[in-house]
Amino acid sequence: MLLELGVSTSHEAIRHCAENRVLVLWTGEAGTRLYAASGVHANPDRLLPQARLHDAPRARVEAAGRLYALMFGDVPPPSHSIEKLRGIEGARVRACYAEHARSYGLEWDGRASGSALQQKISYATGCLYSCAEIAVLLLGFSPALGVIHRGDRRSFAYDLADSVKFSLLMSEVFAWSATHGPLPYAEVRRRCRDLFRSASA
Repeated sequence: MLLELGVSTSHEAIRHCAENRVLVLWTGEAGTRLYAASGVHANPDRLLPQARLHDAPRARVEAAGRLYALMFGDVPPPSHSIEKLRGIEGARVRACYAEHARSYGLEWDGRASGSALQQKISYATGCLYSCAEIAVLLLGFSPALGVIHRGDRRSFAYDLADSVKFSLLMSEVFAWSATHGPLPYAEVRRRCRDLFRSASA
């Protein structure tokens, strides 16, 4: 059960949900934020293979390669470690940002620049990460057991979100910057909300 803004409930209702193993998520519109979760019950049929994959280096590299292919639309070069794939991915991501900037006639000097464009990218990516974490929880997986990412409570959510970040979101963010200039966080969230809803329709 997803409770968006403006929904109120009672302690008794949430108690009944917990007793009946109903997952309750308090979210922003269209999953642009995840504020809290109640009654999280990982599905053993999915969690156990996920945990085995997390601790199997060769299988993790193969799975990371599949995520890479989703993210960039091609097969990554052969790799024997997650670290090597991360390095390849980082270089491709930097090139993608630079290419998007050129396409929209924007200046780009890296994600650490603190520019209005970088700020919009951070805002929009945060919305996508929340949406991915909601999907992971709804499917009964653990958000913490990532493939490429590790050591964060949302590692798997980062993996899934990054696999669609460029195909779904980044061209839109650069287009917003080219046509509207600086945008406040609330406006970026609203635009992400509309984009996520249209993409799932």
